[in-house]
Amino acid sequence: AHGREGRLWAGMMAAGGAHARDAEMLRDMAARAGYLAPYEFLERLFVAHDGRRRLIARLGPEAEDCIDELMAQALAYEARETPSLTGFVTWIEAGDVTLKREMEKGADEVRVMTIHGAKGLEAPIVILPDTVSTGRRGAGTPVLLPLPDQDVTLWAGRAEADDEPAATARAAVAAKAEAEDKRLLYVGLTRAEDWLIFCGAGKRRDADKSWYGVLEQAMAGMGPTQTVKQPGAEDPILRFDSGASPPDAPGHAPSAAVPERPIEPDWLTPVAGEARALRLSPSALGGSGPTPASPEGPEPEEARLRGLAVHLLLERLPEVEARARAAAARALLEQSMPGLAPALADEAIAEAAEILDAPAFAELFAEDSLGEATISLPLPATGGRPMLGRIDRLLVTPRRVLIVDFKTDWHVPDRVADVPAPYLAQMGAYLYACKGVFTDRQVEAGLLWTRARTLMLLPDTVLQNRFASALQQQTGIDLTRGDT
Repeated sequence: AHGREGRLWAGMMAAGGAHARDAEMLRDMAARAGYLAPYEFLERLFVAHDGRRRLIARLGPEAEDCIDELMAQALAYEARETPSLTGFVTWIEAGDVTLKREMEKGADEVRVMTIHGAKGLEAPIVILPDTVSTGRRGAGTPVLLPLPDQDVTLWAGRAEADDEPAATARAAVAAKAEAEDKRLLYVGLTRAEDWLIFCGAGKRRDADKSWYGVLEQAMAGMGPTQTVKQPGAEDPILRFDSGASPPDAPGHAPSAAVPERPIEPDWLTPVAGEARALRLSPSALGGSGPTPASPEGPEPEEARLRGLAVHLLLERLPEVEARARAAAARALLEQSMPGLAPALADEAIAEAAEILDAPAFAELFAEDSLGEATISLPLPATGGRPMLGRIDRLLVTPRRVLIVDFKTDWHVPDRVADVPAPYLAQMGAYLYACKGVFTDRQVEAGLLWTRARTLMLLPDTVLQNRFASALQQQTGIDLTRGDT
């Protein structure tokens, strides 16, 4: 990137030599991003493009755990949702996955890590190499300043132009940053089993606020200390021993016992964690999964693959001219689902083609309809957690809005009463969200049973009741009381 002209992508694509391989990898992955499921996308990156070996060579064997967990998350996502890279990224961002690994002891290695990364670990000797610098751990005043105890956010200008509310907000942000900085210092100080060494280099411009200044003042009040001259060091070392020092320690001399006294500054008190926004999914309301498979139906894995194929074709093929759909469908499945059995591929293509060619569904798949339409339903009663979902097909006309979800179940119910409860709750969430947007139009919801080639419209009352019941069971929100 150094010294290039123009945009990074264009420069990368024109690069040769050592960068040619990376440019080819980026071109290939970009071309497949819209077709491959998340697991297949990552697998191609890690295997076909040698990404796993290259990452481990660059980051060390510790990266293996992270790669494996990412692949596991991709499989978990695909088991619950219709796969797409956009959906997977949203799913990962909304989750709270923490991967902890056991740090090997006695590996005869020096571990270099951030204090955040050192949480929960200990070592015989811990060195804090730079405790003199100030302002290095924060990014300064943020652009947006939240007013304390209010749902109001201010745009941060120059500090000298602050009025009283802005000054209060700026002071609150600074106090929070200072408290977090001291909590980090506490974590760093408590990692050592035997020796704690803190160092500093450079000019001490703000000694009182630097970690070095805080620690220096603390040592002065801890009891007898020693000044030790180290060979080759310009300045002497200040040493404090709270117990028996190793006999070969420079300037070793047992010190008197230090009287115990409580040291509990305010910033040491644990603070409440900032809740991360969690995603509530319409497809996960009211339980999980469709009705049990019929005895005469396909195996669960075969049914899952067939369902993924049909969903993919119904999403992508409406954009293709009718005469070119057969070839496009075959190419799409070969690229996106290369391991799909030919018989399953033929069945999925035939099923999708009959639906797209049916006059009854012409309006649903017309150019002005939307596929994979993302909706966001804020739920303030849950602390602002949004409900995010994707509607398989959304038709919006000046008078009517039709919400349709594709269901590839082998067993197709004849009555609304026999539709699985999770399906009704899911469609109820879509209906609830769209009614809040399209207030001037009639909003309807239905299920397109792909195997039967039928569209089942669902009564509003049934959907609203099922959605309200499932939402209350899962989140405690009672729509009948106006919680949202």
